[in-house]
Amino acid sequence: MNKFKFMYDKEADSLVVFREDRQNHASIKFGEIIIDLDKNMNVSAIEILNPDLLYKIPKEKLSKISEASVQIQHRGQLFWIFVSLKFERAAKEQIEVPLELERPISV
Repeated sequence: MNKFKFMYDKEADSLVVFREDRQNHASIKFGEIIIDLDKNMNVSAIEILNPDLLYKIPKEKLSKISEASVQIQHRGQLFWIFVSLKFERAAKEQIEVPLELERPISV
């Protein structure tokens, strides 16, 4: 799993997990989830809008993220994106995002 940087905006209720070493070239929007890709189709950022509602993680807890990482698994045409979040003084939680894509992506 690759470590990413992260930002959570409590007012906008938006969680962004990103790689500083990659520039965004394209974005794919899947409802409340936006995947940014670099020119080589590698994930450069993942934005999750309303993560408290989508994944039942309270805003107060989202404000206490201490570490984030992303892993992608490929199964046929289906790609699973796993966003792992570690919280201050708490166990790691994993958010699973299933996507059906025609072109492979990687972290």
